[in-house]
Amino acid sequence: SNTWLIEIDTAGLIVRQWLDTGNNTYAAEGLKQTLDGGFIYGAQKKVFISGGTVYFHGSVVKLDSMFNKQWSYVGGNPGSTTGFFDLELLPDGGVIACGKFNYTRAWIVKLNSDGTLVWERKYAAYINPTSQNILTDIDILPDGSLIAVGQCQNPGETPPQVGWFLKLDSNGCEIENCTVGIEPTPKSPSRNNRDEKGDLNSRIQVWPNP
Repeated sequence: SNTWLIEIDTAGLIVRQWLDTGNNTYAAEGLKQTLDGGFIYGAQKKVFISGGTVYFHGSVVKLDSMFNKQWSYVGGNPGSTTGFFDLELLPDGGVIACGKFNYTRAWIVKLNSDGTLVWERKYAAYINPTSQNILTDIDILPDGSLIAVGQCQNPGETPPQVGWFLKLDSNGCEIENCTVGIEPTPKSPSRNNRDEKGDLNSRIQVWPNP
């Protein structure tokens, strides 16, 4: 499988298309147009196949306006789900990309406008050999901080799969980490089980608090 980009006009007619035939980078994710008229996207780059399973690195690729490749960043531990699935552009031309680093850890990287790695961080809501943590969408807030969303799978828990929100500062340092979908054990109404407004505890639990 190879990355395939298609440009169409407002009538839906193909203007041009580009196929990366050389390095098996699979589907483009989080495609953006850059300030110089070029394009940038995240992907899964094939490393090897074992027992019929494809193992990937994560890849971010920058193209110019004519679809000529300018640079690519490749990283992460080889895994069947490793890759980048969304990215955002910084005002200075840098890139923030999110995805999955290996089987258990989610992953965010910051790159300069030339593809040089500034920092990378790994995250997990659940840490054990069978859990999965993945970030599939990321946004840059007006103050430069980051908000990312995804999901966690933790076999043996009920429910085993939950939504995941991750709030970070501009350097990728964790501010809040919460999972959505875990309901508290029912308790009898009491003062200790009510919030400041007197309502029973909400279904969404945030940890740590604050």
